[in-house]
Amino acid sequence: MVRKLTGFFSLAFLFVANASAVDLGVGLKAGTLGTGVDITVALTNTINARIGVTSIDIEDDEETIEVGDSGSTGDLDAELGVDFGATALLIDWYVFDGTFHLTGGFVRNDSQLSFAGALQD
Repeated sequence: MVRKLTGFFSLAFLFVANASAVDLGVGLKAGTLGTGVDITVALTNTINARIGVTSIDIEDDEETIEVGDSGSTGDLDAELGVDFGATALLIDWYVFDGTFHLTGGFVRNDSQLSFAGALQD
């Protein structure tokens, strides 16, 4: 996912460098799905197209947890990984030519959860 964001940032800066003929906006964001970038292109005076990507990877070191009841116990070696992220393709319609707008489009959740564990006697 880091490569995806790096490529997207590179592409964003390439567009910004060539933005003289196009109304273009680039925004950085941070939230519950991670950090990311939005690129907005004005299609008309009241309609914008927007693409956005966010990502954050949380890796936890291996933990040892004692499990079992009074008759049988053991240790569980566990590792948890959480990757949050989203990809969005959106259209913004500025209804009254002001700041109020309606947004529609497609948002894909790229989040993943991984858990690995082994019971040690």
